[in-house]
Amino acid sequence: MLRLDQNAKIRLNILLIALLGGLGFLCYLLVNVYLAQKNGERLDNLLTRQYPVIEQIRHLKQDAQAIRDSLTAAVGLEDAFMVEDSQETATQFRERLRQLQEMEPALTPVTQGIGEAFDRYYDKSQALALELIENQDNLSLFKRRVDDSHRDFAQLAQRVDDLQHQRQQDYEALLLLTNAAVKDANLLGAILGALAIAGLGLLAWTISVRVLVEINRSNRLKNEFLATISHELRTPMNGIIGALNLLRSGSLAPEQSSWVGVASRAASAMMMSIDDILQFSEILSGQSARHDVEFDLRAALEKLLATFKPEFAARQLAFIWHLDEALPRTVRGDEQKILHVVRQLVSNALKFTESGRVEVRVSVDAPAETPQSDAEHMLCVRVQDSGPGIAPERMRDLFQPFQQLDGAFNRRYQGMGIGLAICRAIATLLGGTVELRTPGQGGVEAEFRFPVGFKTASAVTSPVPVTPVIMSDALVLVAEDNPVNQMVLKGYLAKLGFRVVTAGNGLEAVAAAQNNPLQLVLMDCQMPVMDGFEATRRIRQLPPPVGQVPIIAVTANALETDRQNCLGAGMNGYLKKPVDIEALRASLQPYLAVPAYPAGAPRG
Repeated sequence: MLRLDQNAKIRLNILLIALLGGLGFLCYLLVNVYLAQKNGERLDNLLTRQYPVIEQIRHLKQDAQAIRDSLTAAVGLEDAFMVEDSQETATQFRERLRQLQEMEPALTPVTQGIGEAFDRYYDKSQALALELIENQDNLSLFKRRVDDSHRDFAQLAQRVDDLQHQRQQDYEALLLLTNAAVKDANLLGAILGALAIAGLGLLAWTISVRVLVEINRSNRLKNEFLATISHELRTPMNGIIGALNLLRSGSLAPEQSSWVGVASRAASAMMMSIDDILQFSEILSGQSARHDVEFDLRAALEKLLATFKPEFAARQLAFIWHLDEALPRTVRGDEQKILHVVRQLVSNALKFTESGRVEVRVSVDAPAETPQSDAEHMLCVRVQDSGPGIAPERMRDLFQPFQQLDGAFNRRYQGMGIGLAICRAIATLLGGTVELRTPGQGGVEAEFRFPVGFKTASAVTSPVPVTPVIMSDALVLVAEDNPVNQMVLKGYLAKLGFRVVTAGNGLEAVAAAQNNPLQLVLMDCQMPVMDGFEATRRIRQLPPPVGQVPIIAVTANALETDRQNCLGAGMNGYLKKPVDIEALRASLQPYLAVPAYPAGAPRG
């Protein structure tokens, strides 16, 4: 008789445990696969057979009700065309019955009965509706037929309801059965999952490394996409708006001037939409950040609000703004985002006000009578209009993206529905709030509160002053690859009294800087052969005075990171497209003695 030593027994026991464990795991695995297959079949039956049948029955009910409503409205409005329109819905009803028979052949007797009830109701009701339209003065003569029509519809509706109720019960029973089976499968899946935790942990670590690599790549692609979209949208808009501004400065007939004004307003509205889309994209991608700078808040607000005056005048609306005396000129905050919110609130007030006035008030919520320098205080911008007002329960919805009070295709007020959502996101980023309310006197009051740092003149660190070059015929280089934008900038500079030399790419710009006595360079960023950033770096490497020539970026890349990239490359200023002549003049003023723009000329 074969005898096993102790070590052999241990090895045999271990082998048996491993074998039994493997067999047990295999059994669990096979059972789980089998249950998953059965549950999949049940779910497939629910999703591809039972639920579509219920949905088809529900649509039958809706079509029947729609036909009844259409015939009733046709009689009420005395419109025979509406009766004809109901035929399309009737055809759709019959087509749904046919599809229902194909989906569930066992329902053929029931659907045939519903079809007969529908034909009986619709044929009588259609003829009755036409007769009622032609005999509106003798409606009492048709009372019996009207009652018959109501009875036929009730019978039709009852048949559809009975079928829907029956199928709903079958669906719920099968759903309960499937739910119980899924729970059993989940229990076995939990056992198998416990055995796989260690392996999953290792896989999770490996996958997480790959995911981080893909996330970084995705963020880089998002940045490139936003920059490309900004450039591709703003570049043609710069040509459109610039050409319109130059056209308005010429001699135009009154009718021509009116059409140019219409085109200019449409282009400005398009630019506002483009800015909103880019700002919204920044917020969604998590790239929006606060960039505080010192700026003249009073001058910035007055300049912004002044741009709305022609639109208010064209609609014969009063536009009033008041800036608190306690508001200092120099503050520290995110100028671009603050002005974006104010512009959006004023634009909304203008859009929804048909008569009356819009009033803007900017005040300081200071803890003391005289705000202290270098301290952060809350500013409050209130925009109040005399429009129709908004129900209090709808206020919160307006701050959700793509939510509008009137979402129909024929809505009166157009827009994308993201303006207030952007305003709230920006306000939160700045540490402030945006609220809407309906005052007692009507209209809507929007309140934007945000913190800024107050700066006195002595507290401001001013850059080294630059004395403008007094030269009536200064030579300016326009480095721009787009011929339309070249033409627009040349037109602007000619009206300001400057001579212009152009370059179609960065390499030509460097050569032009070496070969011409330039006083200033307007540099586009995205150009072929050599971009504006590299061209700027190469110009800065040239010996003075060429390497010290002022360079201002004129670019369609409108994100805050683009501004930082321009300044980091050695540019002195940043001007985003589309450019109007007044903004160009303000950018040139620190470096050249720019003459005043002719009085009465349009300023874009």
